[in-house]
Amino acid sequence: MSGPKVVRIVTREELEAICRGYLQLVDDAVEELKRCAKRHEVLDETLTTGLEQRRTALKQMFTRERWSDLQKQAQQDVSFLKSELDRIRAQAVAAAEAARSKRRRTEEAARTLISAFEASGREPPRNLLDVASTPLSVDESALAGMQSVLNDALRQLTPTSTQTGLSAAQREFAGRLGAGESGRSLTEWLASQPAGSNERDARLETLLAELEALDEAEAARPFLARATAISAEPSSSRRALLTDSLVLDVAAHCKARREREATAAKLREFRSELIALGSPAARDLGNRISEALESDRLDGAEALFRGARERLEAEMRELAAAARRQAVLGGLAELGYEVRESMATAWSKNGRLVVRKPGATDYGVELGAPADAAKMQVRLVGSDRPSSARDVHRDRDMETSWCTEFQQLRELLTERGTDVVMERALEPGAQSVKTVTFESSGVDEREETARTLGLRTLR
Repeated sequence: MSGPKVVRIVTREELEAICRGYLQLVDDAVEELKRCAKRHEVLDETLTTGLEQRRTALKQMFTRERWSDLQKQAQQDVSFLKSELDRIRAQAVAAAEAARSKRRRTEEAARTLISAFEASGREPPRNLLDVASTPLSVDESALAGMQSVLNDALRQLTPTSTQTGLSAAQREFAGRLGAGESGRSLTEWLASQPAGSNERDARLETLLAELEALDEAEAARPFLARATAISAEPSSSRRALLTDSLVLDVAAHCKARREREATAAKLREFRSELIALGSPAARDLGNRISEALESDRLDGAEALFRGARERLEAEMRELAAAARRQAVLGGLAELGYEVRESMATAWSKNGRLVVRKPGATDYGVELGAPADAAKMQVRLVGSDRPSSARDVHRDRDMETSWCTEFQQLRELLTERGTDVVMERALEPGAQSVKTVTFESSGVDEREETARTLGLRTLR
């Protein structure tokens, strides 16, 4: 295909900028996972080493310019890191829920024992009454002490067994039956019992567990205080109403927190891409996003989203367009075409540019592209004032010659990390060679400038 061609150019500079953004995304995801793991006390040397190995592997791909592999691996890494973060958080919520269930059962056991003491006409121990009224937010150490109180109370209610009246044979037989068996403490018994709460209470416990595990203590404290007050409410009907109200409030709070987390995650992604660009405007916007994240004031997130999108799109378009034009012009210069520094600017401004080899007066190559240079048309063009007569045969021969040079251009660009994707090409002679008016050569321009300045030029 030696006729006019439409190609898509993807330069090394574009790929490098894209990959820098991916590296920053992975770095942010790693730091977020480490913060989460540290908060939930699961950050250890194994996890830290594994995260650093992922970073190192990606940086090696970047150094070796394995752009495609890096993008693919970075996407997988980000997905993995997010799933690990979700797993750690889910484990923390599950642990909090188990702890709440354990505390709830302890409270219920204390009330049961109090009822048993009262039924037997005995005064419940004071410390047992304290267990029944202790908030459900106590830590593991306090909970262990509460369970010790329950064990003591249970022993007080249970009459001491005696083997008085049993014969030696009966005692031996009982020993054989009980061989390998061990009694269970109240703690073990509580752990084996199903929760005595209804669906409403179970829903509240799940939400409160999420609140305890994922929210800051200050934010969770009012809800936990309400839950404690509800558990002490003597009226079952009023307790049900208060529980329904608290479920709605905690659910709304948790939903709002998840939405804030999603917004913050999105802002961090934008910040990563902005930092990778490195321009003053991008850095300034990235700093504004950092300030919003640190202060947890995300009310203006939508404005930041819009600003980040516009800045990213604009700068990536500018970077890509400039890199594409420079790559093509640089390649043509190596093939012997006359390329000047001002040509890239002229091409950007006018949308088209004709380049020729020094001394060529009859044919040149026209480069056409929109502002972003996303696609380019390259074609042979002929002068409207040729030094030798042009005809169909000569035009076709020159198109064939240009085809060979175009292939050389593609190979040069590929060696430099720039992909040239052919999207459309016509057969030689399928379309007439476009006729244009050539601008004066570089030598003529220098002479004109010299004349304007009153200088002499040397050939």
